[in-house]
Amino acid sequence: MGEVQLQEERDAIGGRLRRIRKERGFTQKKLVEVIKGKIDYSYIGKIERGEQLPSIKVLKRISDALSVPLGYFFHNTMVSTLMEIANEDIKDIAGNENKRSFLKAAKMLHDDDVPLIREIIDVLIRHRNGGILENTEELLLKLK
Repeated sequence: MGEVQLQEERDAIGGRLRRIRKERGFTQKKLVEVIKGKIDYSYIGKIERGEQLPSIKVLKRISDALSVPLGYFFHNTMVSTLMEIANEDIKDIAGNENKRSFLKAAKMLHDDDVPLIREIIDVLIRHRNGGILENTEELLLKLK
């Protein structure tokens, strides 16, 4: 995605956030009080001005607080791009019984267990790659 497209997405998400926040009667400060997890109200302002593109995780928390679906914030083009990426991952997982089984088991994990599982995955990846890679983030960067 080019810088112009990225800025358009930031502006669109920010505009939608401002619109729905005001429709719901929230100030930025009041909104952060109802969002699960800590977010500074100035961060909401940055999103609304198109200065910051929030992560999907943060945007999901905002959408939950405002009682709107996550898709409310996205242009159709960005949603279709995300779906294309997700579809490749889904095809890979769907074609592998072990990966499907792993995902089913992962759904039952407690949130506190996820960091440990992530560390185990990092160790396995380093082992498979001869200890060259430091972590899964480095692997993902190398795959891009």
